[in-house]
Amino acid sequence: MGVFRPTVFAVVLGCLAAHGQEFEAASVKPAGPFVPGADDRMRGGPGSDDPGRITYPRVSLFLLVTRAYDVANDQIVAPDWMNRAWFNVTAKIPDKTSAADFRAMLRHLLVQRFHLGLHHDTKPAPGYDLVVGSGGLKLKPSPAEDTTLEVDGFPPLLPGRNSAMVITSGGATVRSTDRMTMVEFSEGLGYAIMINEGAYGDTLGGIPGAMPVGPRVADKTGLTGKFDFTWEYGLPALKRKASAEASDPGDGPTVFFALEKQLGLKLVKAPSRPVDILVIDHADKVPTGN
Repeated sequence: MGVFRPTVFAVVLGCLAAHGQEFEAASVKPAGPFVPGADDRMRGGPGSDDPGRITYPRVSLFLLVTRAYDVANDQIVAPDWMNRAWFNVTAKIPDKTSAADFRAMLRHLLVQRFHLGLHHDTKPAPGYDLVVGSGGLKLKPSPAEDTTLEVDGFPPLLPGRNSAMVITSGGATVRSTDRMTMVEFSEGLGYAIMINEGAYGDTLGGIPGAMPVGPRVADKTGLTGKFDFTWEYGLPALKRKASAEASDPGDGPTVFFALEKQLGLKLVKAPSRPVDILVIDHADKVPTGN
């Protein structure tokens, strides 16, 4: 762990405040014990139906950091307790706040209430390019009108949400996608590869704060517009590692095989890609008073 330097955080706070990147009001307090069935959804913020307020009834400090810095779980190295400490966070947001300014406000809040300190590092991630397969594309463009893709077994996709995941009784993972660009699709494929290979564990959970850096996939399809599609790939058996060559390793197809067979897309190995890593040097377990 790094050395806590209050003067550094004071400078950061002063700079943020000078640029108006503060919530109008904010409350951060420990959340109560978990209650089965309770509605703990994170609500509000820019782009939502309540842009002037956030309400996070039960959120981990680790997740707050991912939101504040707009990074994936595998881009943070943090002590394990940050994923087990739960807080109730509410804040009032100034009118016309952009998503970037909202994240700056959240970073300010983390420094102010938790004395969060971190530094940046870089790690190489396995690289892949997503291209159209030799057999031709099997996707269909989304219709011009705003429609919802209906798939048996899936919850209805809400406005602004373009994917859902369902685990079937047979152990397969199915992703339903509605109105997604190839750039958006590529960004999520690294996670699909990791869970298909068992790198996140059989429960798909992994250990936030100690995850291996997942593959980064670049869109090289040349496809524009949005597409509607479904696809299916296998979950890992105990200690099994899927491979790009295996069409069906016994518990469902690999991501590599499913993409080409079902969607007409292909993952091509590329040079490793540098990924920005946030290393948490300090964070208080108890936030300062409101």
